Parts: sequence; C-alpha cells; structure tokens
Amino acid sequence: MKKELNKMIAGILAASICLMTAACGNNVEEGEGNPATTIESGTTEDNLVETAQTSSGADVTIVTTAVASYVDEVEKANGKYPQIILSDDLASKYPKLKAAIDDQNSFWKADCEESVASSAQWAVEMEASSPYCVASGADVVRVDDRMFSIWASYYYDQGGAHPNHYDESINIDPATGRIYTISDVIADTDGFAQAVRDEMTKEYPDSIEGIDEYHYGDGDVFQEKYDEDTYTWFLTDEGLTLYFSPYEIDAYAAGDYEVTLSYEDYPNLVQDIYKLSEKQDIDSIVVKVEGDTITVEPSSGYDDEHDEEESGAITIANPSWDKYTSESVSDIDASIISLTMTKEDKTDWLDTDQWAADNGFDIARMPYSDGVYYYELYEFSDYGATELLIYNADETILLYDYDLSQICQGPDEESGYMTASEEYVRWAQIVEDTLYVSVAHYGYASEEPNNAYILAIDLTSNQLLWKSEPLVANSSNFQVFGDTIICGYGFTAEPDYIYLLNRYNGDVAETIPVASAAEQFEIRGTTLYVATYNTAYEFEIGQ
Repeated sequence: MKKELNKMIAGILAASICLMTAACGNNVEEGEGNPATTIESGTTEDNLVETAQTSSGADVTIVTTAVASYVDEVEKANGKYPQIILSDDLASKYPKLKAAIDDQNSFWKADCEESVASSAQWAVEMEASSPYCVASGADVVRVDDRMFSIWASYYYDQGGAHPNHYDESINIDPATGRIYTISDVIADTDGFAQAVRDEMTKEYPDSIEGIDEYHYGDGDVFQEKYDEDTYTWFLTDEGLTLYFSPYEIDAYAAGDYEVTLSYEDYPNLVQDIYKLSEKQDIDSIVVKVEGDTITVEPSSGYDDEHDEEESGAITIANPSWDKYTSESVSDIDASIISLTMTKEDKTDWLDTDQWAADNGFDIARMPYSDGVYYYELYEFSDYGATELLIYNADETILLYDYDLSQICQGPDEESGYMTASEEYVRWAQIVEDTLYVSVAHYGYASEEPNNAYILAIDLTSNQLLWKSEPLVANSSNFQVFGDTIICGYGFTAEPDYIYLLNRYNGDVAETIPVASAAEQFEIRGTTLYVATYNTAYEFEIGQ
C-alpha cells in the first residue's frame, strides 16, 4: 500500500523530470514540490542563496542553472544543473558534508557545461532539427544528524530513438562525508533480496516474470544489485524506498519501478539507528531558486589550433560496428592462457590505490610509460579523448599520432552510424609491431551497445588489423600476456566478466564471471591481480 510520504517522493521525482524536460524545449509545467524562485539577471549566487535562506529560514538551498549553446543565434543544445548550498550553520556543523556536496556540485556543473557544448557541435554535424539536451536535477529528501539524502535525476536527448533518463541516490553521513552503501543500513542481509522480490511481486505482479527474463546474470537480480551496491534508495519515516530507472531491471518500455518496504511490514530489515521516527517537513528545510541562463560555445573538445592537419594525426577508419578482421590477418595457432583463481577478497568497496600499494605496484593510469614507449591522450574533457599520442620513453620524440574519433564515435563505413553517446580511448599498449587500444563510453550498454572494444593497429602500415566484438573492454586498462589479451567488461545491472582474447584476431577465447566489473589488471610473474568495485582477485596464469 502506497503511503503519503512515498507519494511525496514520487512527486518530487516527477517535478525533477519535468524541470529537466522543460530545459529541452518542451512545454512542460513544473510539478509539485518546493516552488522555484526566479532571480533577476546579475544577482550573484551568494546573494541569491543568502536572500533565499534568510527569507525562508531553510537549511538547504538548491540553485538550478540553465545552460544553452547557440550557432548563428540558433539554439543547438541546452541543459540544467543543480548546486546544493548549505546554510552557514549547517556547513559549520558538518564541514565534511559540505566538502562532499561541493565535490558533487563541481561534477554537475562541469558535466553539464561540457556536455551541452559537445552536444551543440554534434547537433550541427548531425543537422538536428531541434536542440539536444543534457540536464540534471536534484532534490534533497532527508536532512538530519544521521543522513543527508539527495535524489539526483539525469535526462538525455541527443537525437536517439528516444530520450533516456535515470536516477541515483546519494546518501551521505554528515559527520564523515562518506557515501553510505545500502549494506551499511540493512540489518537482515540474508532476507533483503527476498523482501524486495516479495514487495515487487505485490506491487507489480504482471512484471516480475519480465524482470527475471531481462536479467543477464545467473543469480537473483535483487541480490546482485545488493551485492554490487547499485540500488537507488532512501530511508524515510515510512520505510526503505527503492527506485528503478528504465533499463535498470527491465526493458525501456516497462518504465520506472518504485516500491517501499515499510518498517511495519519489515520491522527487522533496516538497522534502527538509521530509521526516521517522524516525517520531516522538507518544504521548511529546503528552498529552490533558479539562476540565470549561461551560454557555452559549441565544442568538439579539441582546441582550435590542434587539428588533424597541424598535428599530422593519422585517422583510423571504422569499417563496422560489428566484429571486424582485416584480410591481411592470417590464421595463427595462438596459445591462450588459462586462469586459475587463487584468491577472492570481498569487501563493501575496494580502495584500488590501497590495493595496488599492498601488492607492490601503482594504479595503471594514462599517461604512462612501459619503459619503451610513453602513451598520452590528447585531453579535451574530464572524461577522456579520442586522439592517442605515443612518444619514445624519454618523451622527446613523437613516434605515433592516431586520431581514433571514427573508431570511438563513427561514422562507420558499413552503415554510416554515429554512436548515441561519446566514447573514448581507455588504454593502449604496443607489443612488437602492433598497437592494442581499448575504447568505451561511460554508461549502460542500453544507451549505446556499440562500445567497449579492443582494436589492433599495424604500426608498419597504420592499418586496422581487427576490432573485437563489443562489450568486452570497459575496464581502465588491459594486459597482454603472450598470445592473450586480458580485459574486462561490466556495468550496473549488466553481466561482469573477464575476457581472454586472441591477440592475433580479437576472438573471445574464454569468459570468466566476476563479482563486479573489473577495473584494474596487473601482472607480476605468473600472478594476475584484478581489482573490481568490491572484490580483489588473484589468478595463477597457466598455458
């Protein structure tokens, strides 16, 4: 049975989505929730926040800023992003909470401004008939000494078959600034997944079979989401509310799902210290205001002075979004390694820097040197790049300069398709006279299934030798051992595997399931170290 607070949170979510779709040029009225106050042009953010908090007595102000990008006075892209501002008293009481929120604010701002700029350029190239949109919104749904909870919503409309949106929860410990995982607050860990299934079956009896059929993994979808900490969740005075975005546990057409596991029906599910004893008056705690619209110049990401003609970058064409093997690739009897797991250390969250330090090596990050070559990406955003520069070891001579934008974004030669989301170079490694590169985007396979490849380039001819099948490599690095490429793919609500590829033709030789997406690979002797979100593995490498 839906109770009043559950409806209130759903109303807040609806308001956030309406606010974001309004930023995309749709004639949508703002939904229920705290009214947004529009400020006059030229008002500074500090004055805005001070005025709003003084007049309302609120502890939290959410400032929404609109962003737009124009070409010849025609709007090509737009968006919105939130900034959460704490009152002086609250910020003074919880400085680590303020620091955590400031970091989130910086991400929202940079992500929106950069995405609107690149979307405008993309809209021009695609001759889009209406502006593209990349918007984010936020609502604060709980504020107390135990927990500060943010419901963040994201909306994308970049010319695909339909817009996409998803939501996330950010539940912060005010005293430490740490983001809570759902396992931090659950008392009945053994019965949690079944409780979610029972409540979903009660609320959506006609959907549970489709949810199970949609699930990629071998286990229970609700248990896997708990193990991987991928729930969007909040604790209110009523109970534990869970929200599932489109594609998260079911097909896009199924829409959103939301259930509340009440304290009354599940008295032992949540630890008592995290329960709210009474309903909070969020309208008196949080005030919303709207700032001015800012404009950004369309940008492909490259500096105007750094183009292919000046840099001499060699463009590698994209023959197909399917697996590709050049006619020049001959059959080679490859000796693929075997992996025998010798260690599996599970935790709530694996600190990869500490993991690397404990095992005597550094985290693999671009740029890097392998002692023979120095690999560097030509950066144009916080996310990555599509141009790869390779120098000699002491960085004095540029040996190779590859433009991989067509491999990452398209169009491909077979269909002329451009990807629905931006992809970037993740890692690169030269073995003998072949350059191996991984490219992927930061998102769901449902947003863009044509991503997460390994490719091989012949350095003597600058020709693409092969391109693997998609969805095998979105880890931050990969390793080449003998005739085998070791890589990994995984994402929220998607299967997580280590893949062993034949390095001569890109064929998948073996698939090894892991607890969560592989992020880092390191080899010492015949030991393969693998770091995932919540598990550290060690494997013995055999031939």
